[in-house]
Amino acid sequence: MAATNRIMPKPSTFPATDTMKNTVFALGKTDFSTGSIEEFGKVLAKHFVATSPRVERARIHLVEHPWVRIPGDAEGSDHTFYRGSSGNHVAWVDYDGAADAFAVKAGLDDLFVLKS
Repeated sequence: MAATNRIMPKPSTFPATDTMKNTVFALGKTDFSTGSIEEFGKVLAKHFVATSPRVERARIHLVEHPWVRIPGDAEGSDHTFYRGSSGNHVAWVDYDGAADAFAVKAGLDDLFVLKS
């Protein structure tokens, strides 16, 4: 059995998973709750590169599910939704911090069309 020496970065040099999740929630509650997922992905990618000294590039994958409001459910609430069936809006955002450049791809996923 061969032994290898690897220098591993300290875990504290990268953002923790919970920190990343909480950052997504916090930024999502600001200006991006009604904006495009592509723009939100750009903000997230740039944020993680800017706030993590060892991170030079970021790749963000986003999925937006369509939700439809159920008007006045049995309890009289207007805060009830069901997941629509018109496909999911997907986006991939790559950010290179050194070049300050984005590459964005977007489209639809799980869209079903019937022509009769």
